[in-house]
Amino acid sequence: MRVSITQRQGGFTLLEVILVIVIMGILSVISFEFFTGSVKIYTVARANNTLYQIGRNSLWRIIRDARSATGCTISGSDLILTNIQPTPLDDATTVSYVLDGEVLLRIREGVYPPTENPIAKPVTVAAFNQQSGFLRVYLELTDPAGGKAEFLAGVALQNQSARFQGDWEELAEPANLFK
Repeated sequence: MRVSITQRQGGFTLLEVILVIVIMGILSVISFEFFTGSVKIYTVARANNTLYQIGRNSLWRIIRDARSATGCTISGSDLILTNIQPTPLDDATTVSYVLDGEVLLRIREGVYPPTENPIAKPVTVAAFNQQSGFLRVYLELTDPAGGKAEFLAGVALQNQSARFQGDWEELAEPANLFK
């Protein structure tokens, strides 16, 4: 029996195998980069969402206290709200908001014992402004990963002629707030 030289045996050549390995390597690098990029986007989005929740809840707490206060004093970067209507869960009549480093503290006075509660961290700016019975609050939070959230709110103090109307995030630009 004779075997023809032109007849091929089943299998792949070394060149075909190397080419497939190179192509699979390139595809795996591309898919790995896509996966790590997706994880990074998720991590940044989650951090920004956390900042947003902390800032919004803190701002809501300040506004809630300001709505029931009849007196407001701004001392430097501190806000002192007086004559607050007590509630069954919180009987403080005076509340101060103080920025201590990166922590915004809510200090309850007029109760025994006075208490300090951190309500937001990491706060880089806490600014307050009062004009004709209207209190404006600006908070800026920044996380170590570079996320940043800014909040602006305004509210009329209790027993004042003006009342707050509209969405409190859209009152004014932060740059125009404190002129």
